[in-house]
Amino acid sequence: MGQKTTAIVISLASLLVWVVPPFRQDQGFFGCYTLGQLCLGTLLFGIAVAFWFVALASADRRRIAAFRACSVLLAVLAGYAGAEVIYLFVGPDPINPFYEVDPRWNLPDPELGFVRKPNVTWKGRAYDDPEARIVAYRTDENGFRNAPGLGRAEVVFIGDSFTEAGNMPEELTFVRLVGEQLGVTTANLGRSYYGPQHELIVLKRYALDYSPRTIVWVIFEGNDLLDAQRYLRGVLNTPDAASSRRSAWSSRSLLTWRLLKPLHKAPPREHGEGTWLLRLPSCEQEEADFTVLYDPQLPHHSPQAWDATTQCLREGFEFCRRHEIEMLVVFIPVKFRVYGPFVRLITSEQEYLGPLPVDLQQPTDFGSELAAFCHEIGCPYLDTWPALLAAAESGKKTYSLRYDTHLEADGHRVVADLVCRALSEGEGAVRPSAFREHQAGPG
Repeated sequence: MGQKTTAIVISLASLLVWVVPPFRQDQGFFGCYTLGQLCLGTLLFGIAVAFWFVALASADRRRIAAFRACSVLLAVLAGYAGAEVIYLFVGPDPINPFYEVDPRWNLPDPELGFVRKPNVTWKGRAYDDPEARIVAYRTDENGFRNAPGLGRAEVVFIGDSFTEAGNMPEELTFVRLVGEQLGVTTANLGRSYYGPQHELIVLKRYALDYSPRTIVWVIFEGNDLLDAQRYLRGVLNTPDAASSRRSAWSSRSLLTWRLLKPLHKAPPREHGEGTWLLRLPSCEQEEADFTVLYDPQLPHHSPQAWDATTQCLREGFEFCRRHEIEMLVVFIPVKFRVYGPFVRLITSEQEYLGPLPVDLQQPTDFGSELAAFCHEIGCPYLDTWPALLAAAESGKKTYSLRYDTHLEADGHRVVADLVCRALSEGEGAVRPSAFREHQAGPG
């Protein structure tokens, strides 16, 4: 095949890449192209130009022309490779520390597995989505999400990622909202990837430094029992340098990682193939993701983890009483219990309709068993599920729909209002007598 014929073939291939996609009008770039199509089209166009440059040269200059064309192409590729390497080490870091157990942001700890580094500052999109909100994340001298130098705090929150809430700006989290509404100082001792055993250690190691009147212990239905079971097995999350390098490259790469991403085999979906469609009242239908569904027998499926969780809460409650501190346990349900009545799952075989609200609370589920346990030991308890469900019934998006499993701004406001109501009844300290009323729901 001659040079002109080869140049024509490559030019036609380039035209196909550029011309065919605009008829689809469903892609991200200019409404027409995927990133791979853009790169392939540009590469083919460059190769076609190089071949035309050689083909149109006189016979006695084609060898020189080919050498020059190859030199230009290789220089462009080398420049891109160099830019990738430089950007990997000196470019901006888009990884939110909230989502990573990464040695850049964390330190190993013999009891907790890891702790956040002190005085971390980061700003960027909460997660890898162009529509994700901008979040400023920082840690104090103890590695928690507070302003540095925070002294006394009347109310101290402990918990996992739902309490740390690194997917949200600080001012929108229920920790900060409670402080603003009650006119008190609050401290956030929540941390992602922590479970009940970690949280008891945090309570004993850090909470007394704030001289609190109240401890608010936030329990999440989705993974607290799983975290408790992992801790019992001796599995602690620790910073991983190899994982850090992969994560840094995947998030900082100019182009290569995005081109290779479709080749990575996606892990199997936990609940099978299908599309969840959510339609809240007075809202447009949207797709949603659910990593965890409702298990009405969860404590009985994980009895060791349940026993460990209740033992931690009992020990924490007694610790607080010895130091004349009130403790409130706040239960946050999985997203499916709030959005379930408004979803349907479309699969190739059938269409599944979401459950009725009455099917999402059973006497054997995590929330109900936790309520009974707290009542038994005399610890105030707050179940946020009824109020979050009521908010969804009014059309509020209390949880993130996709990518993230955490609360959105409306969800934080709902939780904050409930906690404020509980705390204000005792003039800043919760009383056991408030248990039944706050278990009942939004009021």
